[in-house]
Amino acid sequence: MRRVLEDNGGDGSSVRDFSFFTTERGDTLFTQSWTRVGSVKNRGLVVLLHGLNEHSGRYSDFAKQLNVNGFKVYGLDWIGHGGSDGLHAYVPSLDYAVTDLSSFLEKVIAENPGLPCFCVGHSTGGAIILKAMLDPKIESQVSGIVLTSPAVGVQPSHPIFGVIAPFLAFLIPRYQLSAAKKKIMPVSRDPEALLAKYSDPLVYTGFIRARTGYEILRLGSHLLENLTRIKVPFLVLHGTADTVTDPKATQRLYDEASSSDKSIKLFDGLLHDLLFEPERGIIADDVSLLVLLLDTNPFFWDTTSTTFSQFLSHVLAFLNAVLGLNQLNQVVVIATGYSSCDYVYDSSLTSNILCLQGSPDGPEQSVFGQSKLDGANASSSVNDRKRKAPDS
Repeated sequence: MRRVLEDNGGDGSSVRDFSFFTTERGDTLFTQSWTRVGSVKNRGLVVLLHGLNEHSGRYSDFAKQLNVNGFKVYGLDWIGHGGSDGLHAYVPSLDYAVTDLSSFLEKVIAENPGLPCFCVGHSTGGAIILKAMLDPKIESQVSGIVLTSPAVGVQPSHPIFGVIAPFLAFLIPRYQLSAAKKKIMPVSRDPEALLAKYSDPLVYTGFIRARTGYEILRLGSHLLENLTRIKVPFLVLHGTADTVTDPKATQRLYDEASSSDKSIKLFDGLLHDLLFEPERGIIADDVSLLVLLLDTNPFFWDTTSTTFSQFLSHVLAFLNAVLGLNQLNQVVVIATGYSSCDYVYDSSLTSNILCLQGSPDGPEQSVFGQSKLDGANASSSVNDRKRKAPDS
């Protein structure tokens, strides 16, 4: 707790608060939040879940970056980690962590009605999020998830440990298995990041505990058997040189998941802790492009139960979600008519209000209204950024 008080926002741009969350089992978990200073309206929520042996405070810089992009951020130290109850790095069941995350999500969403909620998880934290998303009730409350180096299909250091792990977990659950530890491999190519991690007293650096290791193997295996049940929109990132979790398993996650909206980014030569690699700025500012076509044909809209203006209000909400986690996501909106189309918005050219003017073939001019993105004047013209596209 002292470490949190010493870093109350850092440069003063964010306010960092801490609190405690009591689970259904009666355990007390340490939680914290980062909020942008001032009267800036939040566009959404992000719940961060750290990886094995670390804690949510390690992601403070990343959380502040999300604050700048308009998100209120929450972090949760799962059982046996950081400031939460339990023997350090001992996890009696990862199902506890899944249940705790689900309860915490419900609490956060209830406290912030109307805001879309995203989850970001690293390594085992990503695997915990994935299992939580297998519950339709929880999945329906989350707009999307981002996973870095997820622990999907983790393999033991030797096949024999996969056989005896259930017995060791039952007989000596808290025992530190020195023989089970793989050869120490770096998780980042940044020496300062490595020093900061392994000198952090809240980061566990001992041998893995028998029960914890078994739980990771069990969760990874369960996910591999249920990849097709994953339907939540997701972005997954992995370094190809990761020796802690398997990039091939991440590719399998992407290939087999039933999500209609999914993306994968494999970074050549990068290691496990992507957000602490020298290229972390590029990773955190990942750019994607969405091209949206709007049919402005008045005859179509005259025959539907939804009016064109109602449809546009839904489009705006959708675009706000897409621009969500990162303002560097690029969105292009094209209005199509009978025989032509016009660029009416390109987020890489302007941060002004999203407006849509009807094409000569379409309905009368329509304007989205005030955007959640920046509060600019809704009368802002799109003429100076409107460009004629080739006839379609």
